[in-house]
Amino acid sequence: MRTRPTKERAESRVVSRYHKLYEPLIALIQSLEDLLPSGMQLDETVEFNTDNDMLSVAYKARPISLVIRDKGQTIVVRVTPN
Repeated sequence: MRTRPTKERAESRVVSRYHKLYEPLIALIQSLEDLLPSGMQLDETVEFNTDNDMLSVAYKARPISLVIRDKGQTIVVRVTPN
């Protein structure tokens, strides 16, 4: 069994791993967004599956929405692709 690290060491490791993961994830999301038509954005869920050593990506696109709430009125502007 291994010895538990100190709290400070564990926190440092978490932060280090977060920074190593963060930039590639942002680049991956930006690459996926480049596949979408203009006026669309990724839905909340993106799935990556491997079958027979092939990677497949499943995602849903949804229109970008702008919601303006002012003095009891709500205006929703939804941008859709051409």
